[in-house]
Amino acid sequence: MKTKKNTETLTKFKSAIEAHLADASTLPKGTYQREKGSTVFFNSKTNNMVIIGADGKFVSGWKLDPNTPQFKNYLNNGVLQ
Repeated sequence: MKTKKNTETLTKFKSAIEAHLADASTLPKGTYQREKGSTVFFNSKTNNMVIIGADGKFVSGWKLDPNTPQFKNYLNNGVLQ
């Protein structure tokens, strides 16, 4: 399924990011290696994370897979790669 970028899908995407950041289970934890000064907001219940840049703008977000080295490195070192 391919989702087209339009006002409706962008509004849903923005709402999902805002809900993630507002969730009490979402906490700032570490940084994203590729974005200097960034903050990773991680939710340990959903394994979703959102990266906000030093300028306060959205950088990226995705669900971390707990069975990957990336997940283990992030939890142990606070650096998302």
